[in-house]
Amino acid sequence: MTVAENFSEKDRKQRLLFSPWREVVTEQMACYYPSNERIHGMDHVKSAERLVLEIAREPEYSSLDLDLTALSVAALLHDAGFSQRKVDWSEDKREHVHESMRIANEILLRIPGFAEDPQRLKQVLYLVLNHDNTNYLFPSKGRGGSPAITRGWVKEAEQEMDSDPRSKAMLAVIKEADSRLGTGADGAKRTFDFNLEQSLPLFARGDPLRAWMWGESIVGSVRLAAKRALLDARTATGKKIAWQGYLEAEELIRKECERNAVPYHPELGLETLELIEHEYFSDDLEITKVHPWEELEGALRRVKLNGDPTLFPYAAARIESKVLSIDEIAPLSLYALAGQIDLHEKLRKLFLANYALDFLDLSGTIEFRMGGKNFVISPPTVEVSGPDGNRCLLIDGLHRFLLTDKLGISRARTVVVSDVPDRFPLIPLPLRWEEVTIHEGVPPEMDKRRFRFPDLQSFPDISGFSQVPVTEENCRYFFYRDYSPLGSSGIREPGKKD
Repeated sequence: MTVAENFSEKDRKQRLLFSPWREVVTEQMACYYPSNERIHGMDHVKSAERLVLEIAREPEYSSLDLDLTALSVAALLHDAGFSQRKVDWSEDKREHVHESMRIANEILLRIPGFAEDPQRLKQVLYLVLNHDNTNYLFPSKGRGGSPAITRGWVKEAEQEMDSDPRSKAMLAVIKEADSRLGTGADGAKRTFDFNLEQSLPLFARGDPLRAWMWGESIVGSVRLAAKRALLDARTATGKKIAWQGYLEAEELIRKECERNAVPYHPELGLETLELIEHEYFSDDLEITKVHPWEELEGALRRVKLNGDPTLFPYAAARIESKVLSIDEIAPLSLYALAGQIDLHEKLRKLFLANYALDFLDLSGTIEFRMGGKNFVISPPTVEVSGPDGNRCLLIDGLHRFLLTDKLGISRARTVVVSDVPDRFPLIPLPLRWEEVTIHEGVPPEMDKRRFRFPDLQSFPDISGFSQVPVTEENCRYFFYRDYSPLGSSGIREPGKKD
């Protein structure tokens, strides 16, 4: 028997199961999908059912004898919980998942084909529970920048039936189907309308098109929905459709930018999103919190001087988010660490594979966990230095800009700080990029930078604004900006390798 004949026989068997359960489920669905529910209503779940049956027939799954009835039921009931919305639900409506499971359980226990087959019922509930996992791993502004679920939660929930290849495949099918409906021209409009109903701002602060967490802006959520589809696509056909859907979602965003006189720019990692390298997917990397632009800006205004912590050089500065090329800025360090460039390259691949996010396109601060350790990272920072002819000098982010050069991108989203009082000069003098050399470890102190004030005799009189005594020990780093709250590793000790 050929594969096609075998699959036709499976279809015939599945159709025998359709009629008895479908009548009950269809009748009950009217109670949970009211006619005025446009976003998560009857049209959506029927489209999801159509897609799961299409995807299940793709070559990647056609030989696995998937339970099409369980897939159909899960697709039809996966969003029933939205009908139970309560005023105390979170903004991201994570609660709908368990409500959908409860409703599915109640309905299916009335149908002999499920009531008498606990394993099949369990399969449907498993699919409903986990269909939105990719969605809820993205942070949400409504949760203070944290995700609704953790990688650990997902691993535990999905492991329940992880030993069964068919269950894993069925979960992949329903995730791909549901996420596909949130992208493309129609899906992007659906996402747009849903977020509009939540009274979100159209654009984000800092970078108007920023897309790092749900609920920050409407266009950001449209981008995240398209990213979710890229991440959930597992079939060859699905990957092509998800990429086309991403481009169509971007076209909606471009038109909104044009309509609102906001400059449009594609994401910096665009060239890598078409072919996300799933082999870099890792349970080891997890975004635990995202701080939006306003929090990053506030943290920068609280940056202190190393020599006198009562002085805040950026308190009244102008702070902006811009995409800068490496040629527009000057480095301040004579050295860079090979290991740090390699680490940042690995991190970029991991963020793209796990979140479809490019951390070279960052306009806020993120906290993430990897290898059992917690990390904080902010965008590179450039200061427009008055004492240096208003040149753009790279304060933080040297290794990321060197990475952009290595990758041939040569640009990164950067925080630009200007209008800093001239009485707070930077500790080093500007350099040329060809003066920066790669080291395995931190070189001796005087080989790290060209210090503006290498000794006490060269240090200016600061008695007009600081009463801290200046000594040979603190003069070189007196004006050092303390970026440690933003994730900077601070002043590296000579000889250290990291």
